[in-house]
Order: sequence, then C-alpha cells, then structure tokens
Amino acid sequence: MTGMELAMGAMAAGAMVSAAGSIAQGQAASEMADYNAQVAENEAASARIQAGYEEGRQREHADRVRSAARAAIAKSGVDLEGSPRLGMVDNAVYAEIDALAIRNSGTVAEARARSQAGLDRMQGRAAVTGSYYGAGASLLGGASSLARLYSTGATKSAGISDDYPRDKRGDLVYDP
Repeated sequence: MTGMELAMGAMAAGAMVSAAGSIAQGQAASEMADYNAQVAENEAASARIQAGYEEGRQREHADRVRSAARAAIAKSGVDLEGSPRLGMVDNAVYAEIDALAIRNSGTVAEARARSQAGLDRMQGRAAVTGSYYGAGASLLGGASSLARLYSTGATKSAGISDDYPRDKRGDLVYDP
C-alpha cells in the first residue's frame, strides 16, 4: 500500500468518524431534550394539581369565614336582610374571584410548562436533523479532501513530500 493510499484511507476514516460523531451528538441532544420535555410535562401536571389544591383551600376558607359571619350575625340578633346580607354576598363574590384567580394562575403555569415541553421536543428533533446535515457535511468534506489529494498526487496537503519515487502517472511507488 502506498503512502497516498494510506493518506486517503485515513482521510476517509476521519470523515466517517466525524460523521458518526455528529449523528451521536444529535442523538444525545435529542435524548436530553426529551428528558427536559418530560420534566416540563411533570411540572405542568404539578401546577394543575397544586392550583386545584390551593383553589379548594381558598373555597374551604371562604366557607368557614361565611359560616362564622352568619353565626355572629345570628348571635347578635340582627336580621340577615339589607346591609348584612349585601356584605355576605360581597364576601362570597370576592372569595369566588380569589378561587378563580388561583385556578387561572395554575392554568397559566400548566400551559407555560406544556409549551416548554413542546419547545424541548422541537429542539430535540432539530438537533437530530442538524446532526444529519453535519454528518453529510463531514462526508462531503472528506470526499473533497480525498479528491484534492488524489488529483495532486499526494503532495503537501497530505503531508507527503515530493521527493518520493513516483511512477509515470505520478503515483508514489513503494521501494523498500
């Protein structure tokens, strides 16, 4: 095997290893993105559950406050008509607004986490696609280098000096 053949083989192998590395890097990035997407999905579920819990606690608190107010009004002997009733209605309305605000906050947090999961998955797919383009570029670059090496007859670009024996075509000759 001539020096030129060795150099060409090394270049081809280097291009293939580079292409394989590019694909492996894309796969690893995709796996990491899938993991991040799963974490975001878990965060979305957690936000929904937490908001439901907090909303329930707010409603229970509002019920206790209403019951205590009703009992205090009844104990005082005041009739539940007019101002006392309007005050209780206002308190009920604001308590419901608070509960709905808690639910809305949880819905927003859940949607944000699900959007992040979608973005993570998209980045994973893009990493895989990019790795294939990178692999193709490595193979094309290697092919280009091989063609240049072959066309120049293994000169300086391959690190082989011109004072080696050559045949009529310009190929290196192995002369032990």
